[in-house]
Amino acid sequence: MLLALVARLILAPLYTAPPGESYSIQPHDYPKYMATAATILEGRILYEDITHNDSPTPYGPLLALSWAGWIKVFGKDYTLFKIPSIIYDVLTVVLIFFITKSLFNQSVARYTMLFYAFSFIPLLMSGADGSDENPLMFFLLLSVYLLVKSNPQIKLSAFFLGIALLFKLVLGIVFIPLIVYYLLQKRTIRQAFTYLGITLLIISLVTFPFFLKAGANVFIQLSFGAVSNVNGTTLLSAIKMIVNYFTLGMASTYDYNPVVQIFAYPVVILSVLGGVLYVVKFGLKDKRIELVRNIFIFILLFTVFGNFGNTHIFIWLIPYIIILLAYKQHKLNTFKLSKLEIFGFVLLFVSTILYATLYKETKIPEYSLLEQFLLLLSVGFATLGTYFSLNKIKLRIAWTLSTFSWAWWLTNHAKLLMLIGQIIPIFRNPLWAYGVQDFSSVVLITISSLYILFSLHKIETKYVSENLIELLRIIYREIFSVILMVRSKF
Repeated sequence: MLLALVARLILAPLYTAPPGESYSIQPHDYPKYMATAATILEGRILYEDITHNDSPTPYGPLLALSWAGWIKVFGKDYTLFKIPSIIYDVLTVVLIFFITKSLFNQSVARYTMLFYAFSFIPLLMSGADGSDENPLMFFLLLSVYLLVKSNPQIKLSAFFLGIALLFKLVLGIVFIPLIVYYLLQKRTIRQAFTYLGITLLIISLVTFPFFLKAGANVFIQLSFGAVSNVNGTTLLSAIKMIVNYFTLGMASTYDYNPVVQIFAYPVVILSVLGGVLYVVKFGLKDKRIELVRNIFIFILLFTVFGNFGNTHIFIWLIPYIIILLAYKQHKLNTFKLSKLEIFGFVLLFVSTILYATLYKETKIPEYSLLEQFLLLLSVGFATLGTYFSLNKIKLRIAWTLSTFSWAWWLTNHAKLLMLIGQIIPIFRNPLWAYGVQDFSSVVLITISSLYILFSLHKIETKYVSENLIELLRIIYREIFSVILMVRSKF
C-alpha cells in the first residue's frame, strides 16, 4: 500500500504543467472538472450550466461537490487536485487484497494487490491523470466486498453502492441488476428488494435538491454517454475509421459518420442481450465469483461494443479482471516474489515515469527522435513488465497483450512509427504515422479484450437450465408466501 502511494505521488507532478505554457499538459478532462466545480462555487445551477462544450456536466452530484470542496480549500493547483484520486486508488489496492483474501487465501491476495498497484493503467490513471474514476471504483468495489465477505452486510453494501452511483450514475445500469440477480440466486428475495430500496433512496435523497433546480436535466448523467458520437477505442470506432478512410480519405477518419452511428444502438442492445444470455446460461458454483465474473462481462461488453471507449472506461474492468486472474491461480499457498517478478514491477513503474515525463497531448509537439524512442521504450517496458510480473499466472499472455494495446494507444500522438520512416517511407508523414498507430491500437484493444473474455470463460461453469429453473422456483415460492401473508391479514 505504501509503495503504491509513493509511486503515484512521484508521478503526480510529472504530468502537469499550467495551461498556457508551451506544450502544456492538462490531465484528462481537468478543464471540465474545474468548470463543473465552478458551477457550484459560483452559485449557478448544476446540470443547466454549460461545462462540456455544448452541454451541462454528466458527472454525479457527489463528484461535483467533492471537487468544489477541494478547490475551496486547496485552490486550482493541478498537482494537488490529483491527491484524492491517488488516495482512493491506494484504498482500492487494500480492498482488492481483502476481497481476494475472502474468496481465496492470503497468499493470493498479496499477489493480486501487487498486480493492481503496479499495473500500467491504474498507475497512470491516478498518479498521472488524477482520474475521476478512482472514487467511483473504490465505492463500487467496497459494495461488492461487503456482499462477498464471509459475513455479508447487505444494507451497508446497498448504502455504498448508492454513494458510488452518486459519482457516476451510469454504472447503475450494470451493478444494480447484477447484484439483485446475485441476491435472488442466494434465495434472499426480500433482501434483494431491501437492497434495491436502500440504493435508490440514497441516490434520491442526494439528487433531489439538484432536481428541484435543474429538473429532468439531472438525468444527463445517464443520457450523455448514450448520445455521444462513435469514437475512441471501441469496435464501432475501428469500423468508422475504415469506412471514413475509403470514403473521405486519410485526413477524415475521425469525422462523424451518420451511417456507422445508426448501428451504435442496435450493437449495444445486441451486446447487452448477449451478456444476459451468457450470465443466465453459464452459472458458477461459487456465486460470489459469479458476481465478479458477471460484472466483468457487462463492463467489457460496453467497452468493446459501446459507442465510446477510453482508458478511463476500461479501468472500471481492471479490479474484476485481476480477481478473476487470481481465481485461475487460487491454489497458490505461499507468497514469494521472484527476482523476475520484482524486475517486472520496476519496469512497469519506469514505463509510467517515461510516459508522464514525455507525453504531451494538449498541444501536440513535434517530438524529437529521442523523445519518440523513449516513449517507444515506455511501451516496451510496460509490456515486458506486465509479462514478467505475472510469472505465476497462467493467463499472463492475455493481460500482457491488453497492456501493450493500451500503451500503444496512449502514445499515438507521439507518432512513434516515424522512427521507422527511413525503412518505410510512408511513415515519414506524421499523419500516416499517427493514423496507422491509432487504428492498429484500437484493433488490438478490441482483440485483446475479447481474448481476455474467452480466456476467463474457461472458468468451470454449469449450464443454467437447472440454475434458472431453481431461481424461478424460489421467486414463485416467495411471491406465493407474500400472497398468503396478505390474505391472512385481510
